[in-house]
Amino acid sequence: MGDPYRTFFNKQPIEKCPAAEYTVSNSAGQTMPKVTCFEIPGLSCWFWSDDHDPPHFHVKRDGEWEIKVKFTEDDEELFELKWGDAPSGKVLRELRKAVKKHRIALLAEWEEKVN
Repeated sequence: MGDPYRTFFNKQPIEKCPAAEYTVSNSAGQTMPKVTCFEIPGLSCWFWSDDHDPPHFHVKRDGEWEIKVKFTEDDEELFELKWGDAPSGKVLRELRKAVKKHRIALLAEWEEKVN
């Protein structure tokens, strides 16, 4: 059977909204608030509005991979591959650097955007 994350993203169109939020077009009206304290070109970074602890956000390079970034954890537990091939070391270093620089802002966004 296929990967549920890949299947979901391939079937659900995602539109960029002016309120710095990705909206998944489905009957439940789920939202994917965008991480706004930093951007890395070519990557989509978001929170699920109804997600769970520990605080984290998701990062995706379209058609290649998705990872969970647990920004309150230490380096060994910071990244979790959800699907696809692992991101390059360069991408992981960029994300690690952004997390360290913006950890407080990320936690504030988590508390504001996640139920």
